[in-house]
Amino acid sequence: MPELIKKVAKKFYNFWFAKESTLNVGIFRIVFGLFILNILFLSYFHWEEYYGVHGIISLDKFIDDRGGWVLASFKSIFALSNNPQFIWVIYGFGLIITLGFIIGLATPIMTILLYVLWVSLCNRNPAIIDSKDVVIQMLLFYSCFAPLGNSLSVDNIFRGKSLRKSRNITNYISPKQSVWSLRILQISIILIYIFSAVDKLHSDVAWREGSIMYYISLYDAWFRFTDVDLLHNYFLSIIATYSALMLEFLFPILVWFKKTKYWMLGAMALFHISIAIVMNEFVLQFSMIMLISYTLFLEPQKIEKLLLKSKETILIAKQQRVTDNKVKL
Repeated sequence: MPELIKKVAKKFYNFWFAKESTLNVGIFRIVFGLFILNILFLSYFHWEEYYGVHGIISLDKFIDDRGGWVLASFKSIFALSNNPQFIWVIYGFGLIITLGFIIGLATPIMTILLYVLWVSLCNRNPAIIDSKDVVIQMLLFYSCFAPLGNSLSVDNIFRGKSLRKSRNITNYISPKQSVWSLRILQISIILIYIFSAVDKLHSDVAWREGSIMYYISLYDAWFRFTDVDLLHNYFLSIIATYSALMLEFLFPILVWFKKTKYWMLGAMALFHISIAIVMNEFVLQFSMIMLISYTLFLEPQKIEKLLLKSKETILIAKQQRVTDNKVKL
């Protein structure tokens, strides 16, 4: 029994506190940042309408609803000024910190600032907030505790330069970090699927009956191909509905095992890609952020091996080209 307890304790410790490369976290930061930058670009044309002094929800109404200027300012930085041009200062500020986040410059500071910006956006106009925005806010919050700038970043380049000056370059390339912050990010994604699957079964009889996809296929506000009669099929709806539920229940379990991890990631990727194809743009963006989150489950060792193989392939191709040129000459 003591041996069993020791093994369990060791497994628990390794799961939460083992050290490993942060290459997957660096990839996540870049792709995640590009996604946020894309949303900011798309918001440009509606920025005044969404967040302006006289927008969908006027600044005066927002301040009154939050109990005054001081409390409103804590909820959203948009309340700091009633100057109509101030929202464009925030927009420019948002672009700068998002670019800094992507390249990994002063990453911890940029992550916190980006989180503050996103909370401000969500609080300023809750009328336009959807599930994608909630997931982004959650991931940004937990990212504040993760070593996002440890790999593939300007921070790491500067760190390498300082180590070379001190003639200590042994840990220059992406030093390993404790995985506890990565685990929090991963578990936050897992919980989305658990709560989503349970809520679907509990709150909607159409999910339990397998008919939800049939009804969705008739509603053009959600479905892209309402004019395709073949897709309005009850049997097809049963297959699609129960497949979705099965994936949402299995993913939180099987993604932790090496033998099933990549099968599940592949299945979930196909699941979200399929949703993105047939559903509207709001669901498309939610599917994209979920796909981006899967980079957190990739094993850094496998990524490094893949990069090394790619590098070797390129070198072999170059050598072959040089050899062929010499033969021709």
